[in-house]
Formats: sequence, C-alpha cells, structure tokens
Amino acid sequence: MNAETIAIAAISGLKYNVTDVSVHKGSCVHFIFENKDTQFHDLVIDSFSGFGGVDLDAEAGETSEARVQMPNATMTLEFYCSVPGHRDGGMKASCDSLSL
Repeated sequence: MNAETIAIAAISGLKYNVTDVSVHKGSCVHFIFENKDTQFHDLVIDSFSGFGGVDLDAEAGETSEARVQMPNATMTLEFYCSVPGHRDGGMKASCDSLSL
C-alpha cells in the first residue's frame, strides 16, 4: 500500500520540528516520529468516530512509526505530546487533512 510519509521529530524546548503538516484527506499516512530530545516524548492525535487516532511513543534517541488511514474529510487535527505539562508547554502542532 502506497502511503504519504510524514516525518516529525521531538526536539529540545518542548517542541516538534514542525508546527503544521498537510496530508490528502482519506489517504494512508506513514507517520515517522523521531525523538531527538533527551527525555521521553510521544505524538498523539486523538481518536474520534471513524478515525482510530495516532499514539507513537519514543524514548530519547528512538524512533517510532505507524501507518494510519486519515479521515475522508477536510479538517484540522491537533497532534501533541501527552506527557504531563508538555502540551501546555507548547508541544503541539496541527495536521490538516485536505483535498490537495
């Protein structure tokens, strides 16, 4: 199965290396999450009806990946780190599901 590849990295300062990514609505997306920081981080997109969500964990220096079928609708989803205090500290970004 062909998939769009989206590479996202956790970096120091409670940040991801991107603030916004765009994918085709309804596409299969290969998320690659690399933790370039010195502490544990994750990348979460909450699930909702018809979408199973994303939850990738990575210890410092590790990489995690998953293939996900995106919703077949135009929308903006937030991805964030669920470690307590990280999301509130700014470790979040958006994923736009669009007709590209």
